[in-house]
Amino acid sequence: MASSSHAAAYAAAVQARLVPGRASGGELERVEQTIAHGLPHRFALDGELEVILMLPTGLAAEWLGPPPDEVVSVSAGQRAPYGEPRQGGPPARLIVRSGGVTLGVLPLVAGARQLVSAGQGRVRAEIEVIDWDLRAAAVRGPGDTASRLMIAWRRADQAPDRYPAPPAPRRVMSRLPIAFRMESEVGLRNRTVRTSLGTAAPR
Repeated sequence: MASSSHAAAYAAAVQARLVPGRASGGELERVEQTIAHGLPHRFALDGELEVILMLPTGLAAEWLGPPPDEVVSVSAGQRAPYGEPRQGGPPARLIVRSGGVTLGVLPLVAGARQLVSAGQGRVRAEIEVIDWDLRAAAVRGPGDTASRLMIAWRRADQAPDRYPAPPAPRRVMSRLPIAFRMESEVGLRNRTVRTSLGTAAPR
């Protein structure tokens, strides 16, 4: 019994290294905003990048009449389980700018994670939309304290300063019980391929 538990613990430790992890430099930083001054709402990510939350101008008029706390758009309405009715909303957007130049326009979609390019294939940032709650008061102007926005982001044009552990060597993986590992033999020319019909030399 002890031998079995030891083997399982050893397998779990090695298995955790079979798939390389994500570099720590790729972690996203959360940014929370209270939209107290109405839309469009501007905020800086760093000394270069700025985000603007806005609604198309033609859609603002219909929110002048409802109560100030009327929900315009909320992320929870997009996270309803499949098959249940989902709450729609006007197409709010996040505009990412740098030095007065628009780098990208991101739709306000719950869980959406997108790269923002600076042109010519150069990626500047990665942004994920996490949560938001927009009320009618924010569309009308300053004074709202219920509307909010949460995103996560990272600079994507800088190399990470730390890296994940390398995958385990093949000799270590081969010592694992078959139930604890999965490995491909495609491309190995010096070994036979095991199939349900027997063994065969790789082509």
